[in-house]
Amino acid sequence: MAGRRVGSELVRRRPPEVPDGLFCTNDLRAIGAMQSILQDSKLRLPEDIAIIGYDDIDFAQSAVVPLSSIRQPARPIDRQDTSPSSGFLRQRERLTGSPPRPEGYRWR
Repeated sequence: MAGRRVGSELVRRRPPEVPDGLFCTNDLRAIGAMQSILQDSKLRLPEDIAIIGYDDIDFAQSAVVPLSSIRQPARPIDRQDTSPSSGFLRQRERLTGSPPRPEGYRWR
């Protein structure tokens, strides 16, 4: 729904106000915007307005106009430890053969 609303708003704009491109927060919104633009206007994709999605779902390949999309990493970003101490902890684990234990933690 949100993608179609954005597409409908873009269709109502006059050529100088139409952006060169649209970045959508996910592929479904991008597909919705594409559908709205293709059905309700004479704008051409990607010649008049380029659309890119974010998450690279399989369904995006089936769109009437191929959708460019940014693929998210399979491993959640918030689980990646990029702190300076993480390298030290990995090296310690390699040398000792066991993962570091937080103070006061007991293995069960």
